[in-house]
Amino acid sequence: MVTLGGLRGERPPTDLAGFLAFVRLLPRPDIYNVIRHAIPMGEVVGFGFTDSRRPRYERLRRFPERYVILGDALCSFNPVYGEGMSVAALEALAPRQCLAESASLEHLWQRLRPHLAGIVNPAWRLSVQSDLAYPGVVGPRRILAGAANWYLTKVHQAASTDRTVCRTFFDVANLLVPPTALVHPRIVARVARHAYAGDRPAATPQRQ
Repeated sequence: MVTLGGLRGERPPTDLAGFLAFVRLLPRPDIYNVIRHAIPMGEVVGFGFTDSRRPRYERLRRFPERYVILGDALCSFNPVYGEGMSVAALEALAPRQCLAESASLEHLWQRLRPHLAGIVNPAWRLSVQSDLAYPGVVGPRRILAGAANWYLTKVHQAASTDRTVCRTFFDVANLLVPPTALVHPRIVARVARHAYAGDRPAATPQRQ
């Protein structure tokens, strides 16, 4: 499955020829080289998405008894990052954990809130922070957001050639490990090594 995304008015074409032409313009040719001779299993399908939403239900002072909120109703993510289904799957397990601690349905939401927050918060920060790296995206920017996005850009660049960085990034993106895995000293060292090598000027050939 190949998914293309556009930002700030840029929309990938939904006809096959335009779709392939758009893929061909990506910075790296890998995806295009894989799919240009492939036989599509169906039509290209478009999906318009305008914003990420997170109603803060956990802040309500009163909440209906025996009622819970999960999935996109609790937090709707930018689908480009592929977090929504992973978060929803983890959220679906949270009531089981709460009911294992106490089978009573009374005050279930109050018991469930911290479990859901622990699932949503890391994914929400990662998604929103990535969105806010683009000029024109509306939303509050934290003081260190610029530095974090700069580092994440270097992670992406290193991941294109470093298997360890790439695997760690995808583990974070798929919610298998927390985002702090990207700032583990071993990963930081590999990212810094890649950035240093990439920023060094090319050697000038010497005449013999």
